[in-house]
Amino acid sequence: VNVARFSRSGRFIASGGDNHLVLIHELRPGTSAGGGFGSRVKNRENWALQITLSGHSNNVTDLGWSPDDSMVASCSLDNTVRVWDTLRGSLITVLQEHTSFVKGVVWDPVGKYIASQSDDRSVVIRTVEGWETVEVVKAPFVKAVWNTFSTRLDWCPDGSHITAVNTYQSPKNTAAILMRGSWSRTHDYIGHKGPVVTARLH
Repeated sequence: VNVARFSRSGRFIASGGDNHLVLIHELRPGTSAGGGFGSRVKNRENWALQITLSGHSNNVTDLGWSPDDSMVASCSLDNTVRVWDTLRGSLITVLQEHTSFVKGVVWDPVGKYIASQSDDRSVVIRTVEGWETVEVVKAPFVKAVWNTFSTRLDWCPDGSHITAVNTYQSPKNTAAILMRGSWSRTHDYIGHKGPVVTARLH
């Protein structure tokens, strides 16, 4: 299991793994029978498998929920981002702009855009309505490491900017701030001695 993400409401949790699947569990009333293998402790919560989403042809590396929990996006080492309807358990669209492993995907908290980051040294911004590409950001990643464990970017809570990872500003590895609309790099977070592989805003 490479990634697990709670839905905004807390009612669901989605996970993605090396078996190419996305699983969505739902929190239900009561407690479940027991813990994992070998556990004698009873689970305090009851999480039941609701949906299994299949379609990726390689490992699932990151997940992102839409603001209203009606959709979840998954990205994969098959170079794609897939967007799923979480109510019907069906595929909505496959986004194929990237040319290498996609290792990060995040939903705009306003609900207008979806962004993904890949080992092809780019961040792709798309509209949710029509799934059209509005920007392919490459400049901050020119000197980036080609293959990192992940490229889990994040959107700030008010939607004003994205924090993209695995960027480089001589002489340091950084995380770059990309402003909404212009998608230009305004400044960098510095301090790491190696590639930045994930970012999360409070």
